[in-house]
Amino acid sequence: METRRDRPAEGLRCAFSAAQWVGERRRQEDAWVAERIDFEASGAGGVFFAVADGMGGENSGDVASRVAIEAFARAFRSSAIRDIGERLRAALDAANCSIAAAVMREPLYAGMGTTLLGCCVAGDRIYWVSSGDSVLLLVRNGEGRRLNADHSFGALKHDREFAGEVDPDTPDSALFSCLTGNSVALVDLATRGCRLFPGDMIVAASDGLETLGDEDLMRCLQSSEKPAGGLIERVRGYAVRGQDNVTAVVVSVDGPVPAFVRPAFPGVRSPDEPEPTEAGVTEQ
Repeated sequence: METRRDRPAEGLRCAFSAAQWVGERRRQEDAWVAERIDFEASGAGGVFFAVADGMGGENSGDVASRVAIEAFARAFRSSAIRDIGERLRAALDAANCSIAAAVMREPLYAGMGTTLLGCCVAGDRIYWVSSGDSVLLLVRNGEGRRLNADHSFGALKHDREFAGEVDPDTPDSALFSCLTGNSVALVDLATRGCRLFPGDMIVAASDGLETLGDEDLMRCLQSSEKPAGGLIERVRGYAVRGQDNVTAVVVSVDGPVPAFVRPAFPGVRSPDEPEPTEAGVTEQ
């Protein structure tokens, strides 16, 4: 017998929320964006979201993530490219160029960098582009699966393709690829996307979320009315010494989109779309 989740809808109604916490770090070096978007050529709507995890410590990792997210979002919104995968890749390139430009304006920023994970849900598919170790999870039937590649040394040490390129003595948490304004070593681009079904959940997060184990994460998503805020509160509850910044954007797929609730143009809030709360969680 066919279940509701076995048949994808042509258009999906997506609710999204986002939250972050500084952890035990001195500054917040994560940045994010999440908003509804219309594709002018087709009139179809979708959801666009991205997460960046800056690095550089005193060399302004917070600047790198903010600059990258702003440039990425601006480029994606204004792009005339119809292919979503190509549009995401072009936006990532624009974000990388923005970091190079920032370093040219302020030499003190030299050495800063950031991961970048950019996603778009359009029709019944999710498309993404990423460089770094920020994670994109698909949660279905109570199980989670990572969709994007992990560009940390720890992950690549076990990949035959990179045999000889990865120093076994490099810390697992170090990144083989990220955005620094120079050439980007690795980019994971999903040009065909991944099909979504009503009931699915998507989690885009910085690596600070790794404090939660798989079972804990699944339990939190299933029990919380505000999934992004619930994840962050769960991380805070562990009170891990040295906890990294943590940011999560959660997109819940909830069936076909009726014509009368087509999303507004990028950056324009729909009448039924609440303002972000003071806690930093936007629940829609």
